[in-house]
Amino acid sequence: MYAVGVAQLIGAGLLWVRGYVAHGALLLAVLMVGAVGSHLRAGDPALMPVPVFVLLILLASLAYARRSELGIAGPQSEPLTAK
Repeated sequence: MYAVGVAQLIGAGLLWVRGYVAHGALLLAVLMVGAVGSHLRAGDPALMPVPVFVLLILLASLAYARRSELGIAGPQSEPLTAK
């Protein structure tokens, strides 16, 4: 419980630091995956994990939009050269 709280605080803090927004969003998205899984495993009503799932989608979208901050190289294309 305390570890999750600290991870949430770190993730929220990273959302405010330029260049680390994607890291914070990714950390919080991973936590939201765990939250959705916990709701489903506990047998909560079907609508209970919906807000967590919406937040997961928003955080994943933010991490994807800022993926250049993660330093992950995408597919490389060959430069066009005149022959």
